[in-house]
Amino acid sequence: MLNRNEHVCHYLSEASKPHAEKRFKGRTDEPIYMIAVEALPEMEQHSVPLKKRLERSAKTASRIPTEQLELDFNEEDANTQSTE
Repeated sequence: MLNRNEHVCHYLSEASKPHAEKRFKGRTDEPIYMIAVEALPEMEQHSVPLKKRLERSAKTASRIPTEQLELDFNEEDANTQSTE
């Protein structure tokens, strides 16, 4: 049972939104999103409160930007920047 103040999985919420696939394309967390997409129908079927929450979520804006910032987490660059 889903309590009123209980959080819903971020990826399930995002998977319920229109054009979510475009937002996750090429992101490092795209595989997690794909698992959520596959689980979405079963999760909605299993829990009516969850289904209603995801239906409401589908009508709200995504928290995922349409373009991912290019961040370089290369250890050598991080060490160089920290010593400058």
